[in-house]
Amino acid sequence: YFNRNPKMLAAGQRIRLRPVIVDEDGVRIDENRLAPITRMVLETLRTYGAYLVDSASGFVVSAEDIHTARLNLSIARVNMLAGRPARAGLPAGMTKWHVLMERLDQDLQQIPIAYGPWEDGQDPARAQIRVVNFEVVELAARP
Repeated sequence: YFNRNPKMLAAGQRIRLRPVIVDEDGVRIDENRLAPITRMVLETLRTYGAYLVDSASGFVVSAEDIHTARLNLSIARVNMLAGRPARAGLPAGMTKWHVLMERLDQDLQQIPIAYGPWEDGQDPARAQIRVVNFEVVELAARP
């Protein structure tokens, strides 16, 4: 599926997270309640932004495979980044990377990149966006 609508986001555009982020109701999110790993990712998205790489229906952050990644951090450091007690052990069957990515995923689910009420079968061209937590900082190059 290729969308030619000039108002739609396109692969190759660079977006950046806005300084203040809000939930689906437009209420400011208290970032101090998020895990340190999440705050690090948010700061990176504010400073450097991210490139859109395809035209999927939602936003996805890609990372190393949680089962094969080598993370050279102590368990105490991983726990701190995930907002867990420093002396906690790793949950059964989870790697250090898995602990971090699971917490990051939990936190990011609270933050809509863009939100508007959506109904099943709705025509995307008629979607009304109520909340947007990013801005386009670089347009995609024409193919």
